[in-house]
Amino acid sequence: MNLHLATALGVSLLVSGQEGASKDFGKPYLVKVQAKTRFSTSFKKADYDKELKKNDDCLREKERKEVPGDVEGWDEWTYEAAETWKYDIHLFERIFGKHIILRRYDIVIEGTVKVDAQKMYWVRHAASGTEMKLANRPKLPKDKVDPPNVRAKIEAAVKAGKKRFRVSGEIIRNPTNVILLADAEPLEEEEDK
Repeated sequence: MNLHLATALGVSLLVSGQEGASKDFGKPYLVKVQAKTRFSTSFKKADYDKELKKNDDCLREKERKEVPGDVEGWDEWTYEAAETWKYDIHLFERIFGKHIILRRYDIVIEGTVKVDAQKMYWVRHAASGTEMKLANRPKLPKDKVDPPNVRAKIEAAVKAGKKRFRVSGEIIRNPTNVILLADAEPLEEEEDK
């Protein structure tokens, strides 16, 4: 009897695990969040999992690792975001809870780059409608050399007729979302279907 119950439970867990993995995210983009969770007494993994499950149609946890060289308890959480999910910083605050400190948000996203009348560059992810301004990372006092001029690379590619890019970098709010560019690469144009 117990063997049958254990087998049924195992099959049930296997099926439920496959259902979670079968949700189609389309072509997801990546979001990384640094959260002070490693040594936190207020971080409850069960509560986190419960909140993440409420949003499993748009976010899927991919990885959790320690921030290199950190001794204060910062972890970097990596998520796949469904291609239709419009980026919302507040969702991470709800998932982690009000007692967990969040700091750095990073993104790797593909989209169409356009320039506005003020010569500001914007990336727009077509499926989700996520739109963010693009800027070079400023030189910080601790930096020995200037950060790379990624925006100039985008500008040159746009002048050469490229429209689609994969961009990555840190997200800041100013008051709209801005990506402080770490890298950008032009993509081949997709064929109309």
